[in-house]
This record gives sequence, structure tokens and C-alpha cells, in this order.
Amino acid sequence: MANYRWSDYQDRSFQNRYPKDTIGFEVWRDLPRAGDFISRDFDFLARFDQVPKRKYRKPRVFISHRQADADYAERIAYLACKQGFEYWLDIHDLNPPNSLNSGVAIASIIEMALLNCSHVLAVYTSNTKGSEWVPYEYGRVKIHQLSSSNIACWIHNQASGANKYIPEYFDLGMKTWNEKEINNWLSSELASFQNRNVIPSCTWNHPIPMPLP
Repeated sequence: MANYRWSDYQDRSFQNRYPKDTIGFEVWRDLPRAGDFISRDFDFLARFDQVPKRKYRKPRVFISHRQADADYAERIAYLACKQGFEYWLDIHDLNPPNSLNSGVAIASIIEMALLNCSHVLAVYTSNTKGSEWVPYEYGRVKIHQLSSSNIACWIHNQASGANKYIPEYFDLGMKTWNEKEINNWLSSELASFQNRNVIPSCTWNHPIPMPLP
């Protein structure tokens, strides 16, 4: 898929949103029809847990954030793209059709992204506390060992310091505080893919976001 993003397949219909070699395609192919979606169809969503793990063919980072922090998340996606990582960012890649704008449809798109991302980087600011998605996304991509190199977070300087709470689960991965540390983490992780003869590539087709504070 050289000229279009992995989550924007040539056939733009919802059912054929992903190429057949996408991890989890078998579950995606059997998605309920538009009229069959209900807001709490947990039985269907549970099928994503049965998708076997596979080796990732490209380095791809999931950018986890709250909506209020979308500008920071987009900047981090830009940094990842410049390093050669593909990325998944909801404001670029979610795009559920209006006819399927249900909780289950959106959750299914996010699950496909999580299954197909080799890394996750969470944005942590004063807005993050109380989020249900950020800790889930962080843990969903994490490899099955206590400390994982494929997970990281960026911590806003106003969310740290005396009497500021940073969730303990961030201790399981890499903590970064600025763009230099983000780039160092990305570069280090990218090296493991280059050693597998993977040629990373990413094209940024959006305005360049403002640097992180």
C-alpha cells in the first residue's frame, strides 16, 4: 500500500475498509450490517480478543489521547511519521460513516487499529485523568511482559511536578517529557524493525503541527 494509508483502503466502503492481510480482517469481514449494530454489542467486540498475534510487517504507532489534546497528539504523529513510523490517529483515521456512527462501530475501528499497531504513545496532560480509553489503549498494545519497550507516553510539563499525579501504569513503559526524548524512543524502536529488513516509510499530508510545549 504505497500511495494510501493502510486504514484508507482503495475500496472506501466500510466493510472493505482494510486489505485482506490486515490483522483481524476475519472479524472485520463479519461485522454486522449497518442496521444490526446496537450500542452494547459486547458479544461481537469480544471476538477481537480471539485474533491470534502476528508479527508486524511495519512499525506503526497508535497515538492515544483525549479529544482536548488532539493538537499535541497530531504533533506526535508528525514526529513519528518523520522518523518513518506509520501511525494511527483518530482525527486522521477514524472516519466512521454516518450510518455506522454507533459506539460498537467506532470501538471496532479502534480495535482494528490497536491490533495493527506495533507501538503506542499516550499523551498525558491535565485533561487525561478520568479517561477510560487512554489506559485501555496503552495496555492493549503492550506486549505480554512487565516492562515493555514498545509503549511510551509524553507527559505535559504542567501535568508533572509536586502534588501532580501520574498514573503508575506509565512506569511499565518509556516516559518522555519533550520532543527530543520522543524522537530518541522512536529511533531506538525503529532500529529493531530495520534489522528485520523492513523499510519504514510515511508520508505526511497535513499541515505541520506546532511543536510541543
